Amino acid sequence: MGGQMNFSVFNKLIAVVIGSALMVLYTNMGTPGSGSQGQDFKRGEILIKPKAGLSESQLERILGQVGGKAVDRIPAINVRTIRVPEGAEDRVVRALSQNPQIEFAEKNYLEELQEVIPNDPRYGNAWHLPKIEASAAWTHSQGEGIIVAILDTGIQANHPDLVGKLVPGWNSVDQNDDTHDHHGHGTRVAGTVGASTDNGIGVAAVGWHAMIMPIKVSTQSDGVAYSNDMARGLVWAADNGAHVANMSYRSWRHSTVQSAARHMRSKGGVVFGSAGNSGTDPGEGHIADITVVSATGSNDSLTSFSSFGNFVDLSAPGASIQTTRTGSSYGASSGTSFSSPVAAAVAALVIAANPGLSPEQIDEIMYASADDLGEPGWD
Repeated sequence: MGGQMNFSVFNKLIAVVIGSALMVLYTNMGTPGSGSQGQDFKRGEILIKPKAGLSESQLERILGQVGGKAVDRIPAINVRTIRVPEGAEDRVVRALSQNPQIEFAEKNYLEELQEVIPNDPRYGNAWHLPKIEASAAWTHSQGEGIIVAILDTGIQANHPDLVGKLVPGWNSVDQNDDTHDHHGHGTRVAGTVGASTDNGIGVAAVGWHAMIMPIKVSTQSDGVAYSNDMARGLVWAADNGAHVANMSYRSWRHSTVQSAARHMRSKGGVVFGSAGNSGTDPGEGHIADITVVSATGSNDSLTSFSSFGNFVDLSAPGASIQTTRTGSSYGASSGTSFSSPVAAAVAALVIAANPGLSPEQIDEIMYASADDLGEPGWD
């Protein structure tokens, strides 16, 4: 009875937080589509996960038969990076996918940031906060004690609106603690989640008192990230106290990253990812263990840039979001890169209100209490 009461209370809380912006779009529980054709990937590498019980000597023989050699491993999820001859990636993936001793094999995909650079004049206020009725929710929860991992290009730690908001993080590419933002995208995402609020400067954020864990998954000038770096960062975040993780990439499409998300859920955490900015339905199926978020505008309609389809779980504000920028500045940013962290910050408020909620309960609260936009019922 007590559990039912708590669930009802926090259902009410999340309904206030989400207001009229978050929307359950799809609940197709089908098998995820491959969605991999035409994507870029790291040449000369693939990723595999052996089935439980396969010895190292047996794995070495299997790899030797296809010209592969294991060069790295993510221990928590037993995903291996395999070096193969350049140009042979597809052949080796097909061969290993048919081997009953291999759970999955895939290329080491490269994913772009999911941001739209606006050409409109900057808005003078954060329209998304009143739209989701954040101020009413903050009377119940302000995210105290919750850590949100930002898997991105790093974060400007000395930004006036982020000083004191960061916990120690990790660089999963170089495998060190250098999490500075070389690109700028990560700082924009971090401010969307947890910029200092009610401090008399800059912007407010949905997560208010939530803390930010910088996980640098890209060191490339354009901010793109490989699957293994994303998965390694997600595992590190899960093992180091993160309650929520945000990936403003479409890395949720790949089995390696999905395995890492399952690891985080096994630790009690939840993972959010951007739907993408194609403005189309890419035909993906439902993705287990990751909440995929599309973007709405100030009129509560899907934005023209947002991807949509059966893989999408929720929609949240993602156009002209006022947030922090590198150089200790501020500005408006658009893309599902920003709708995903809005939803992730909502999850942080829910968890802060009731830290005992399971990932499944957090999911259900987010889905059940979201407003139904568009045609009545499931779209």
